[in-house]
Amino acid sequence: MALETPPPLLAVGRLARAHGIRGRVLVAPFNEQSDGLEKAKVLWLGKPGQGFLSLQPYDVVFAERVNLGYIFQLRGVDDRNTSETLRGMEVSVSRDELPDLDEGELYAADLVGLTVFDANHTVPREPLGVVTALEQAGPNELLVLKLVSGEQALAPLNFVVEADVEKKTLLLDVPAGLFEAQLTSSKAEPDEDVS
Repeated sequence: MALETPPPLLAVGRLARAHGIRGRVLVAPFNEQSDGLEKAKVLWLGKPGQGFLSLQPYDVVFAERVNLGYIFQLRGVDDRNTSETLRGMEVSVSRDELPDLDEGELYAADLVGLTVFDANHTVPREPLGVVTALEQAGPNELLVLKLVSGEQALAPLNFVVEADVEKKTLLLDVPAGLFEAQLTSSKAEPDEDVS
């Protein structure tokens, strides 16, 4: 079997769970207000953080928008057991299949890979880290950052002040102590007792 080279893709959500017994799956979009994913002809699925080279294409047989996201029937996924093996996979689609953006708009997934700077600091700004992923926490969409220290931190998407995809930079309105508080609380969590 020849490997298929993916077209330019955009990560749009995660495969949340199986839906019914016929192999249908529920995809939870990264952006709850997303529109038009039901028109996708192919979903590319892969483990989060593995990059586009690990993605596998699945032809869409059926799709519809529902309250919690999108229901898809994928070719070759014909029963609940098979669809359960796909749970947690990141879902990407070809950019050509997504609705056109208005001037000055971008997809949240375009922020992944951008270098983050604090908009509250004067120029020249020191980089804080890089956006490595997006994460949904209830109604809030979060940016997952790998800080220059190598540690991970989170920032709400609504902290974005300015994004420049061409320059690969992102300005965030970072409240004083946000990352320090996260790092302190993660270090203060006690280890689980395994006895």
